[in-house]
Amino acid sequence: MHNTLTIEHARRRARPAKPGSTHFTPVEIGILVLFAVTLLAAAVGPSLLHDRSIPQDSITVKVGESDTLWEIAASNPVAGMSTAENVSLIRRMNGVTNGGVVTGQLLIIPSDSHSGTTLAQN
Repeated sequence: MHNTLTIEHARRRARPAKPGSTHFTPVEIGILVLFAVTLLAAAVGPSLLHDRSIPQDSITVKVGESDTLWEIAASNPVAGMSTAENVSLIRRMNGVTNGGVVTGQLLIIPSDSHSGTTLAQN
């Protein structure tokens, strides 16, 4: 009797689809979703990877013996940014999370090529 139920259950599951209807298996649905996500990532991903708040122009500065991030940011201003915003940007550009900088460390800093300011390199 147990075999009869199993066969009957299989017969119900194996019914042909009605004309005009489409049935997908869970695996097929998963593949379609993965494909859609991949297409979306390929289309949108590059624009998300580029941080628009980081300027395209930059220079490299070697940290001097008594330099601080604040002094470096203040001596290399960016038009339209306060010194505090510039410090925050330099931190993000260089992955500096906590603390200060180390003598001899190379920092990538934004270059304000539009202001006409000559940026000092330490």
